[in-house]
Amino acid sequence: MTTLFYLPDSELLARRWIESQAGNTRFVLAYELARENAAAGFQKKFNAIADSICIDSNSARGKIASLTPDRVILPVSLKPYELRFHDVSVPDPTSIYPLLKKLHALGLRTFELFSFGGSRLLEIPHVADEYHDRHKGRRCFVVGNGPSLNQIDMTRLRDEITIGANRCYLGYPKWGFHFNYWCVVDQLQVEDYGAGHVAALPAETPKFYPLEYLTYLQPPNGCPVNLHYGRRPDFTPFGDSFYRGHTVVTLMLQLAVLMGCDPIVLVGVDHSYNLKGSPLARNINAIRNRLVRSISGSPLHAALAAFKRAINEGKKTRPVMWQAADAASPTHFDDAYTSERKRFQMPNPGEVERDMRVTAAWAREHGVTILNATPGTKLQAFKEIDFAQLF
Repeated sequence: MTTLFYLPDSELLARRWIESQAGNTRFVLAYELARENAAAGFQKKFNAIADSICIDSNSARGKIASLTPDRVILPVSLKPYELRFHDVSVPDPTSIYPLLKKLHALGLRTFELFSFGGSRLLEIPHVADEYHDRHKGRRCFVVGNGPSLNQIDMTRLRDEITIGANRCYLGYPKWGFHFNYWCVVDQLQVEDYGAGHVAALPAETPKFYPLEYLTYLQPPNGCPVNLHYGRRPDFTPFGDSFYRGHTVVTLMLQLAVLMGCDPIVLVGVDHSYNLKGSPLARNINAIRNRLVRSISGSPLHAALAAFKRAINEGKKTRPVMWQAADAASPTHFDDAYTSERKRFQMPNPGEVERDMRVTAAWAREHGVTILNATPGTKLQAFKEIDFAQLF
């Protein structure tokens, strides 16, 4: 087995890793074409380098395959990502996502992030690019977790392409099958319940989750996805990042389009929450989120963020929450979804509707059919259809 070592920006960091290895360690240097001269100079300085490979060359994949490397060392210092609901931080890999995708395309799946603070071994079984047109021309069901699922015959979806989210697996025993794909984007769902979700899901199910949690959540068959918010609602099923939006359904729809599915049918997207929480608190939260998004990325946003950090001295401002006791009627298809006193972020139906209208406009422009077969849905963005008429 061979170890690949990616050409670092910091020679000092590279030297630190080499010194941490056994004296007879030999490795192969991996570099990009734009840094060919730097790679040649680096190779002269370190006797531990047995060979080098330009990962941009046409022969790179074959050479790497012949070496059967056990991992690739990435000597990088990443910025910290502060968890939203816990007072800890994890390395944020979003800055090296293009590199991770390039190395993944060459057949590499095991990565060792090395910094002055130590090393961390990661597995990346999948990246979103590999799902492009996987189900081209096939029908797909994007399944929400609303109580309306109890009004339709879910067993009809057994042989369909299905994408679910969060605790959708609660229905698997009753329905007699599990969905093809699983997604999560909500920070609370990842940070509080991510490990529980992964443990309850079949190992073979591909699992899409936010890239910033790559070092926090390592599910089998995991696929970290790069997400962005943007100042306005968006729909970006192709490219280096997906629009995050205000519901996991936004990502699920983008993945369905990426996979080439058509038509795409929504079920279980009730878009209705009968909560007893304060409407004033929800409205204030919605206004605040809209304002923050409108100035995102601007100098004003950066200044306000710095001021907020100084005032709070590291304390996090967390969103409005709700629990099972706040629901005046069922919010999900299974009572167990909320009966375990789990906390949830307050929904924002107005923002979700705006996101979905942008999605519907994109679909019309690109000739993709998106239908809503959710009984009693309050979502207005898509054409409604009777679930029974689909079979």
